[in-house]
Amino acid sequence: MTTQTLVTPDGEWPYGWSKPYTLEGVVYRFQFRWNDRDGFWYLSVGSSNMVSQAQGVTLNLGTDKLRPFKYGVIPPGRLDVVDTSGLFIEPTRSDMGTRVLLQYTDFEAVDPGSRELFPMTSSPPS
Repeated sequence: MTTQTLVTPDGEWPYGWSKPYTLEGVVYRFQFRWNDRDGFWYLSVGSSNMVSQAQGVTLNLGTDKLRPFKYGVIPPGRLDVVDTSGLFIEPTRSDMGTRVLLQYTDFEAVDPGSRELFPMTSSPPS
């Protein structure tokens, strides 16, 4: 499998939750937290015991959310936040995991020329 949608809780996510995911044969722990102040989900990801990790990844629309954190025990592929409605509306507390999905692409399937310098946030590319 080269691209997969990460399985998340059904319905509205709790304010904070954690789940292990096996990506490219390695178990990583993903921790999700909602911030009422700015209205975004944040992600921390690392080894199953969270010793080496990326912290504070904003889950806004765009590609390669883990790119700035390519050190330590971080999945080597690309993590994308995708609006399935095609309207390019940022995720809210209630629609992450339904309208907005997390997709992981294995390292071998990532085209190095496809990486965005400025990831899309709220408007489609022109």
